[in-house]
Amino acid sequence: MVAGPEFRASEPVTAAALAAAALTWLQVEPDLLRREQRAMTALAPELAWVPAGPGGWAGLAPIWPFERPAPPGLIGLLAGRRLQLEVQYGHAFPVVAPKV
Repeated sequence: MVAGPEFRASEPVTAAALAAAALTWLQVEPDLLRREQRAMTALAPELAWVPAGPGGWAGLAPIWPFERPAPPGLIGLLAGRRLQLEVQYGHAFPVVAPKV
């Protein structure tokens, strides 16, 4: 785990000082990042990790990622189409869920 900045009570804390000292969840939780990447790669291999900002995923969603059987007629309903998906993590992850 990465240690955060130290501020002294006798010094004013400015927005610039806080911004300069900010750590992303990627820096603070590298094990969580590895788990997320392993899980998503297994569940949705056509989604690619996007390392910009707090990270995310982009690509094609799986047709049916669940262990249970797909609903009858799903493939016909899709007619060869696939959902283009973007998942955006925020700096508050894992407290706040990613946006889809």
